[in-house]
Amino acid sequence: MGSTELQIDFDAIISRLQRQIDLVKEIRAVATDNPQLAGDLVASLTAASNGKTPTGALRGKPTAFDHIKRFLSNEANRWTSVKQIASGAGVKKSTVTQVLYNTHKQYFERRSSPADPRWKEWRLKEGGAS
Repeated sequence: MGSTELQIDFDAIISRLQRQIDLVKEIRAVATDNPQLAGDLVASLTAASNGKTPTGALRGKPTAFDHIKRFLSNEANRWTSVKQIASGAGVKKSTVTQVLYNTHKQYFERRSSPADPRWKEWRLKEGGAS
């Protein structure tokens, strides 16, 4: 494939992405003018994708972070393993790990377990997730 063919491919990709950007801008304008329509659109898209959305927060439901925070608060914020958090909060272990290490790490503190330093235990930072 020569550089001319490669340039044509990039142009097509750029053109397609620009059309998508323009559509998103139009949707944003409509949603700003009519929030109820935006809510209906999210509900329709959720139904069309078998109930899956990027976050439960779009539907006003508690997120994994909310479940984890509630569980740790109910446990007097004691040091707790990922496995215990997953079981007690009703959230998959992989999701708990994602919340603790990535999406909400600023709300948690971590220490090595007294039972085995290779294991980690977690709790909410004082005043960090109020």
